[in-house]
Amino acid sequence: MKVIMKTAATQGISITETRSQHNRLFSKAVQRTPPTSGPNFPKIASIQAEIKPVKEFIIPCINQAIKTIAADLAETREKITHFNIRKYCGEVHRHRDNGSLRRYYHHPKRARYKNQPSSSVMSSTIDLIISSSSIALNAYTSLGPFSGSDHFPIIATLNTDPIRSSSKPPSWILPKAKWASLNGDLTQLLVSISFKCLTAPK
Repeated sequence: MKVIMKTAATQGISITETRSQHNRLFSKAVQRTPPTSGPNFPKIASIQAEIKPVKEFIIPCINQAIKTIAADLAETREKITHFNIRKYCGEVHRHRDNGSLRRYYHHPKRARYKNQPSSSVMSSTIDLIISSSSIALNAYTSLGPFSGSDHFPIIATLNTDPIRSSSKPPSWILPKAKWASLNGDLTQLLVSISFKCLTAPK
């Protein structure tokens, strides 16, 4: 390949033309009738025997590999050209929503609304979430009288610095200086009641 590229640069022709020229010369050299006598006959026969598998097997494999790489590059270029960032983000959120993290709702409670039948049911989301930053990022709720709570939940994150998603300073529900002692008290309480999960604490 280096010889082909050097020849193309020297003669000012394309690599395809140089490769065709090189293959023609190579074919003629292989097909040339070897001498049947003389002091160099064994050496020539040995060289031709080494060239034959290169011509019949290695070169076709190299050409096939080049075609495969070219096809992969074309496919990758096509994907990049038609990549839709909005669709990709939507797929990511869809997979996240269908994952193991579930919405946490209070038990539905009966509520009567104006101009609505008495059987209307309102589900209220949890109002206070104390969690780590990784869980807090995935905490979400739905608004509206029939789909969930009528306000966003309060998220209190412990033992972590706030994620600076806006220029507004954080407002802490619990003083940061008391986080360590509060964590200790919560841990001791949960251990004392053999807490395991929300639906089966004991």
